[in-house]
Amino acid sequence: MVGSAALVAVAVAGCGGTAVKGSSAEQSIKGFLGGSATAVKCPKSIPYKQGKTFTCSVTSQGKTGKIVVQMQKKTGNTVPFKPLRLTGF
Repeated sequence: MVGSAALVAVAVAGCGGTAVKGSSAEQSIKGFLGGSATAVKCPKSIPYKQGKTFTCSVTSQGKTGKIVVQMQKKTGNTVPFKPLRLTGF
């Protein structure tokens, strides 16, 4: 487990339902990891479902790994998510 801190991303509603913007998740993960992460890449659009997990790639100190996060209950346009594990480092 990475930690219990909640990260947040902006959700957008569309004709297919609510989705999390990948760029918003990337910024939140990068902030959570601090200066150690030089790059974070998440899917462009992640359909929202409470409890759903998604994986992003993380580059730090020349190594690339993955972080798995879980979506929590959204409030308005904000989707908190919890980091579950960081692998590959």
